[in-house]
Amino acid sequence: MKYFGIKTLKLLIRLMPVTWRLKLRQHTKIAHWYRTQLIQHRLVREQLEQKLYQDNIELQNTELSLLPIIDEKVDLIILCPTTDLVALKITIDGIKNLETPFANCWFILPEFSSKFQKIIKNSLENAKILHFGDADFDCIQNPTFLIFNGDYVHSLLLIALNHFTKNADIAYVDTDSLEKNSRFSPKFYPDWNPDLQITTAYIRSGIYLRNVRHFLMSVDNIDVGCIASWFIEQYIENAKFYPTHISFTLLHRPHYAELITDLVGTKVLKKISGIAQVTVSKKSNILSLCWNVSDKPKVSLIIPTKNAKDLVQKCIESILQKTSYQNFEILLVDNNSDEKESLDYFSELSQNDKIRVLKYPHEFNYSAINNFAVKYANGSIIGLVNNDIEVIDHNWLRYMVGHVCRKDVGCVGAKLLYPNKLIQHAGVVMGYGGGAGHAHKFFPCDHDGYLARLVATNNFSAVTAACLLIKKSDFLEVGGLNERELKVAFNDVDLCLRVALSNKRNVYCAEAILFHHESVSRGHEDTPEKQHRFAGEVDYIQNTWNEIIEKDPAYNRHLTLSYEDFSIRS
Repeated sequence: MKYFGIKTLKLLIRLMPVTWRLKLRQHTKIAHWYRTQLIQHRLVREQLEQKLYQDNIELQNTELSLLPIIDEKVDLIILCPTTDLVALKITIDGIKNLETPFANCWFILPEFSSKFQKIIKNSLENAKILHFGDADFDCIQNPTFLIFNGDYVHSLLLIALNHFTKNADIAYVDTDSLEKNSRFSPKFYPDWNPDLQITTAYIRSGIYLRNVRHFLMSVDNIDVGCIASWFIEQYIENAKFYPTHISFTLLHRPHYAELITDLVGTKVLKKISGIAQVTVSKKSNILSLCWNVSDKPKVSLIIPTKNAKDLVQKCIESILQKTSYQNFEILLVDNNSDEKESLDYFSELSQNDKIRVLKYPHEFNYSAINNFAVKYANGSIIGLVNNDIEVIDHNWLRYMVGHVCRKDVGCVGAKLLYPNKLIQHAGVVMGYGGGAGHAHKFFPCDHDGYLARLVATNNFSAVTAACLLIKKSDFLEVGGLNERELKVAFNDVDLCLRVALSNKRNVYCAEAILFHHESVSRGHEDTPEKQHRFAGEVDYIQNTWNEIIEKDPAYNRHLTLSYEDFSIRS
């Protein structure tokens, strides 16, 4: 029923005079509520997104046209898994439309095809043809840009490559879809995001290689997944692998779906299976990984609370009854509870071998409470858990432990839902509201999200401490939570960003699903004292992490910071 109400409201707004609609947009809360309702009921207008993208294209073209022309030879490699003549024409048209030509255009074919090769030779003067099985790749001496047959290159591609790859050996570009001369559905990628690459194979074409011979000698064939799987392989072999990201949509691709299993390939899928249990989600076309752990390290789950017996009971009982990973302890930190019912319940809990109740008889300071509890933790892994969390999925802790035990991973966060099953947390984006906010907030829990980043495990700059895992050694190394400047808000964001400075990645684990009854026990920032404290915490996070707020590497500069929905910046 509510769906039809929102649909009717949408129709009424469309019938309003333009001046009225503009006035409504100026009311931030109303505009945010309306957009949230459209997302929840899947009524976001594609026409609006397309208009925003057309404006964005003009903006990008203006930026590209102002770049200085650098005279450096770069070759274009067109991988041709099939001899599709329609796709070939599209690619050749794009090459002919280049403002600055490539030095050579190498077409790499799986086998000889006279008709295909004749069209290439007759269409392009600088075209060269190689057959993958018997080719001598030493003849390719220049840096290269790799695409597939059917891809259409941006007319200013080479100018952008020469400008943005001065210090890069490997790079990738943003892409969009092309049909009947119309560009749509932009893929505004984050900077290198290895977990997103493994789960979704987001980098599939449009890559710059200073030394292409290494790539060509590494791949077994030139199928549609050879680029995606090669990037995954590079990360598995070297966690420090870090290609450059060029945030311009410089490659326009055919609009069709490619199966994740084809993109990753049998060889690399086998490699991944050696380090994790792999499940293929056919619905969302992603991989789900439960990373192997050599032993079962103990996890110390720290739950601060003041009173809130019913909330704590629901939280702890759900952990005890619904958690398949059993090597954990619970440290319930009592912060000045004074209700008899709660105190009696906490006393009862202390009789459980898995639970210890700690007393913290000082003023509420979330950071200090958790730092205090870590001193008493027996586990090598620390779990920060709010008292308003409720477990949904039995394997939540097993998945999170698998990630946090990886050497290059710092903090691991979960998918948290409101009681109505809308998204409360699925990773933190820096810059929302001038500070930080939750990605895909208020989206339906079964939504794939932008670039499948809601349903697929991937990297974010930060995750919420409402449910967060971190190695105890990492927590202590960075000095724990900031209990001086960040007593309540943003301490989790600050922790994640400090951990990231030690070359660790923070992970949003999409498979760990829990309810979050947000701020039920402590309430909201609704008193002058709380608002003053919160303003100081905002100032601290903005001053300390200004650079990453200005440009979050796990986000994209073309996406909005006004809403938490990954829509295009207007």
